[in-house]
Amino acid sequence: MIKILICEDIERDKLHLHQLLDSFLQSNKISYKIDYLENFDVGSNLFLEYDLIFLDIELGDYNGIEIASKIRTYNRSSIIIITSSFKKYLIDGYKIEALTLQNLYN
Repeated sequence: MIKILICEDIERDKLHLHQLLDSFLQSNKISYKIDYLENFDVGSNLFLEYDLIFLDIELGDYNGIEIASKIRTYNRSSIIIITSSFKKYLIDGYKIEALTLQNLYN
């Protein structure tokens, strides 16, 4: 089973990403569990539980690149995918070894 964490504070974007993942994973008969997180404690072991983390670049007062950098200090195995509608952040994603996806809402 793939454990997925969606870190997104905009409900519309969270639901859209969930629908895309749900459609893809079900059509490929992949077992999965999706959780959501809006508030962060990056010192938590919570991030160790997930195989795939979708991390919005701007989460209220938080910066997704900084959060991902902290996650990477103790979790090198999870795949982090940065989601953003801001192209200016795409290069920053490489600093924390993230994959980058531009948000579908432009």
